[in-house]
Amino acid sequence: MTAIVSRIGLTAIVLSLFVVAPLAWSQAAQDESTTAEKVLTEEQVQANDKALATVNDIRARLAMLEEKAGQSSGVAKTVYERRLKDSWSALLAAAITFADRIAGQTEEGYDVSAYRGEAEELLDKLPGEVRRNIGQIKISVDDISKPTMPAPEQLALDAKLFSATKERDKLYRTLLQALQLAERFGVPTEVDGPALREMLSERAEAQSVYLELSTEDAASLRFQSTRLPADEDLKSRLSVVQGRVQMIAKSLEETVRIMAILDMDTARFRQQVVKTTGEISSEVLDSRVIGALVKDWIDTAGEAIAKTAPTFLVKALTFLIIVYIFLLLGRLAQRLMTKGIDASGLKISRLLRRMAISTTRNLILLIGVLIALSQLGIAVGPLLAGLGVAGFILGFALQDTLSNFASGMMILLYRPFDVGDVVETGGVFGKVSHMSLVNTTILTFDNQTLVIPNNKIWGDVIKNVTAQKVRRVDMTFGISYSDDIPKAEAILRDILASHELVLEDPEPVVKLHTLGESSVDFITRPWTKSEDYWDVYWDVTREVKMRFDAEGVSIPFPQRDVHLFTQTAVDAGESSQPDHPPVDAGDSGPTSVAASPVESDAHT
Repeated sequence: MTAIVSRIGLTAIVLSLFVVAPLAWSQAAQDESTTAEKVLTEEQVQANDKALATVNDIRARLAMLEEKAGQSSGVAKTVYERRLKDSWSALLAAAITFADRIAGQTEEGYDVSAYRGEAEELLDKLPGEVRRNIGQIKISVDDISKPTMPAPEQLALDAKLFSATKERDKLYRTLLQALQLAERFGVPTEVDGPALREMLSERAEAQSVYLELSTEDAASLRFQSTRLPADEDLKSRLSVVQGRVQMIAKSLEETVRIMAILDMDTARFRQQVVKTTGEISSEVLDSRVIGALVKDWIDTAGEAIAKTAPTFLVKALTFLIIVYIFLLLGRLAQRLMTKGIDASGLKISRLLRRMAISTTRNLILLIGVLIALSQLGIAVGPLLAGLGVAGFILGFALQDTLSNFASGMMILLYRPFDVGDVVETGGVFGKVSHMSLVNTTILTFDNQTLVIPNNKIWGDVIKNVTAQKVRRVDMTFGISYSDDIPKAEAILRDILASHELVLEDPEPVVKLHTLGESSVDFITRPWTKSEDYWDVYWDVTREVKMRFDAEGVSIPFPQRDVHLFTQTAVDAGESSQPDHPPVDAGDSGPTSVAASPVESDAHT
């Protein structure tokens, strides 16, 4: 039994040596590797040394400038103090850059023990120094210019306010960065998070007050400018105050941005920025701001409606009554104008008649609308001036339309045709169905409607077929050379004399006109009323054919007589002449030679 126990103990020892021990060694090695830090590279060391050297150089320069500023006076002291201020700003930026670099390397696991002390020292002193510098920049309500100041004095004060505000904005951003870096290092600072929140709250409240005061000043100056539009000093002061409003609003927006990083409530300030500047951005707008703005707008609109509704209703009712009265007057004037034109017996075109009537009515209505607008408090003079400018612009944009309008006016004045006339113009032949100052509508005889711009008509030859009450019907009738000329002439005269639509005065004309190639032609020219033109033309043409056929007068058609002859050789080298010379009817030449002369009539 003892031997068995000994063997078991020996086995346990061996297992502990070959199994448990390696596991323990492995765990120890892992723990050692976990606690080990990475070594900085040569480039990182050089960059860190350079950043730290920059901080130390600026520190040395600050010490030298402080000594010089204490020993100087007058203008030189002012210059040294300004350089001290610039160097201090440079030191803040360099310290933040160095501390941020060391903090990043620490978080990445590098060994920065050689630099950590310097970084922690900077972060320990930096917030307190920044707060003291912020406190040295004094801005009070008294520093803001008053709206009664001359514009140059206001501008000088605003320049100082802008410089101070810009410097403060930069310092608050630096203080926030310093506190964030101190938290990353775990270094306690003179100014902690709650202290910064209190400082930002006070700053935002002060900026809100400044912004409200400046907005009220701008509103006051704007009201005075509307009452005294020619006062240039008022305009200058208003411009300065409006610039100040924008400057303070931008500074408040920057403060709100820092406060939002610290999860502070900024809805009230963001709402003020949006209302003041009218600019909406994602940085200053959220659901709470939108809700507050909408509620404010609704309340403002409700108050405005409650105050102005009775007055507005009275003015609107007055407007409608005046417009309605002048509408009735326009209709009355339209009826009187129509009756006056009809009773006068003036021969004017339908276009001029319609234009005169509609212009009278519209002019009276326009006068009524202008009077009604003046009752609403709308200045009519600027409105008319604006309409004039708009008309001038439209004149350039609508040159072609105005060209048609001018041509329509010329047609209206000179009256080359009227509605109902049959005209040929612009390559179109038909009856005028409608006229306006821009175009003319013509209905062709095959029932097509054509709309022609007036400048195409006025720039072309206008042929008015129905402008005269009486027209001459020109016709030509031919008889053969073998027919009796006096008989044919008598038949034509009798046909014209017996037609009821042919006028006796002017007297119809029937004359022998030409001796044609195939016929003897008579011109027949009766006169008739313009509306009976085609009836006379068609009736006379039909009657002539029937009478000529009934009385044996032929109406020839074009014909040509062709005579053929032949030629044979009697002896070699000799030729015989034809019995008859070739006869040419018209312009035909001799045909080919035949055995004996043969005569024939070839009719076409």
